Amino acid sequence: MTAEAATAEQVTLNLYPVPKTPNKMAIISPMLDRALSLQVVTKEDVDVARAFGKEINAMIKVVVEDFRPTKQAIDASKKVVLQQENNHLEPLEKAKTIVSQKIGAWDTAERNRIAEEARLRQQEEERRRQAALETARKKLDTLMAGMTENQGAVKTLENMLGNPATTAEEAEIIRSQIRTLQSKIESTIERAQAVEMKVEEVNQPVLQPDVINIKTATGVNQEKAITGIKTRLLVKYLASPDCTLDPESIVKWNEGQIKKLINSGMNLPGVAWEYRSKTRF
Repeated sequence: MTAEAATAEQVTLNLYPVPKTPNKMAIISPMLDRALSLQVVTKEDVDVARAFGKEINAMIKVVVEDFRPTKQAIDASKKVVLQQENNHLEPLEKAKTIVSQKIGAWDTAERNRIAEEARLRQQEEERRRQAALETARKKLDTLMAGMTENQGAVKTLENMLGNPATTAEEAEIIRSQIRTLQSKIESTIERAQAVEMKVEEVNQPVLQPDVINIKTATGVNQEKAITGIKTRLLVKYLASPDCTLDPESIVKWNEGQIKKLINSGMNLPGVAWEYRSKTRF
């Protein structure tokens, strides 16, 4: 123990006095020295070591019994203190839970309200979009119908130009009318292209509402809470080459249960074991 640690321990003892306990270190320390110097080379040495082990067990029982009353007193005192602490904390924890639940209920309702408002806005935007789209399509249909009529009139006039009976004066008037109609057709094409572009713009789907806004709108933070773990699926993933995690970082094995299975004769993949001497005194 370092000097700093010893000082800290003494300060703790001064603040929280420990009840007086038995001191048998004068007997125990020599037993440790004897164990360190013990040589086990022959079968007779093993018998001597076993006998010494029984002495150690006997001393362990003596120490446990010596400290039992003090420990029981401390446990009883600790139980009272913990109960008093719990009497204070229990109503506070209950109050905390009630407040948290009320905030959570409001938060859920508020998020639902925000989501519903966003849905209604989206629905209205979609209605407006469809109305604008229908208007644009009707306008385009009207333009195309007019252009078709003008194209038909141009074709008729061109046929008249090819008629030998058409006079030069008539031909001049016909050509002027064809130019006028062609100008209308070109203008109609430009307007139709503009309408088609507008239709293409309006035809784009309405974007979904920003989910991030819904997450932060209430001012109440949310966190992910685990609601269940499917052990087989998780273990399968941890064993797969796609896993980027260290399985040991999230898996804690029940070594006691594994030991029971190994001792029962079962060999488990990935579990290494060996025979070790089990000495009893």
